[in-house]
Amino acid sequence: MSEASTDSTATRYRFVLCAATLTMLVGSWPLWADDGPFPRVPFFLGWPKAGILAPLLRAGMIAGLLLAAIGVVPRRSLAVALVLMTSLILGDQHRFQPWAYQFLLIGLALAVAPAAEALVFARWCLIALYAHSALSKIDFSFCDELGQTFLQTSLRPFGLRPELWSPTARIVAALTMPGAELLVAACLACRKTRRAGLVGAIAVHLGLLTVLGPLGLNHSANVLIWNGSMIAQDLLIFGPGCFLIGPAERRFSFLPIRVVLYASMLLPFGERFGLFDTWPSHAVYASHAERTEVAVAADDANRLPDSLGRHLGRDEMGDFRALDLAGWSLAERGTPLYPQNRAWHGVAVALAERDEILVRVIHRGRASALSGRRDSIILTGREMLRDGWKGSWLNAMPSPASVSEPHRMPRPELPRD
Repeated sequence: MSEASTDSTATRYRFVLCAATLTMLVGSWPLWADDGPFPRVPFFLGWPKAGILAPLLRAGMIAGLLLAAIGVVPRRSLAVALVLMTSLILGDQHRFQPWAYQFLLIGLALAVAPAAEALVFARWCLIALYAHSALSKIDFSFCDELGQTFLQTSLRPFGLRPELWSPTARIVAALTMPGAELLVAACLACRKTRRAGLVGAIAVHLGLLTVLGPLGLNHSANVLIWNGSMIAQDLLIFGPGCFLIGPAERRFSFLPIRVVLYASMLLPFGERFGLFDTWPSHAVYASHAERTEVAVAADDANRLPDSLGRHLGRDEMGDFRALDLAGWSLAERGTPLYPQNRAWHGVAVALAERDEILVRVIHRGRASALSGRRDSIILTGREMLRDGWKGSWLNAMPSPASVSEPHRMPRPELPRD
């Protein structure tokens, strides 16, 4: 590929990446704003709230993405967007969405590396994404849980009912999804089979769009936009004319950046051992991830923020009512919660302290790959929630502003029967 052609491909790729990121930012705008009742949980305790600077940070991030997309000082514009997005993410773990992480990685390569080198990294980043996504699903929990949901949803239009199949047939069928992803990664990694890998990758994303779309599981619009943008990215860097990039394929000019970028492809191997988080490990649809259940004492139900009161349920222990924090997050911020126990723990602490309610939290660890079993711990009350977290060295407490700023609204007492 000539230098001019490489630069043109990098320009188009940068446009697709920035345009998709901008669209998903707009679709999850409440996530990036600091107002609203949903608590913020920083990555590091004491991380300062942006305060009056927050609108400037958000405006700068949007401006950087827009300028990079249309090609106005693209490297500097990308750098501005990267720095400001990183700052906002550090202030709230729930902002560390999979698409944001992908933008940070590939945007870094496009901002600092020559075009050919940046495209090579983008290529290997996507290969790693498919490979790790596949590996995260090859376990008991996926075959027994989400894999079956995907299977039933995908086969329903054809009038097939896999729930009537034998257990062995259901497991084998559920494993076809990670099997396809692993085959796609292998084909994309080899020059001679990249065309077949590209066809397979597009088929995987079209399948996900069908399963996760309005006629399937009806997930958020950002999930569909991300999968659509992945098809465009695959076509740009694995499509016709992109098979040969040249000598730059074998080197990166800036060693520190090379270490960061390629470490991102290896760190997901530590996810099963608790050494790396679920989403940055590309385990987006894995079932073995950590889980947290949060409930509030029934007598304190009327102390909840009005928006959360709509997500109260029943808890089987009677004296507590379950809180659907995932549903609350989707309603208030347009995105799912960050799938680490520490992030959910911080939200529970904020509710207990800000609204002066009795909260019970059940943390369940990662599921065993072979049996699906999980270790669990139960914490009840503010003192236990504050002192009982032992899960990781990263922060599991809410920002002080999330605790000190009340969001309660008068509501009638909820019926208990």
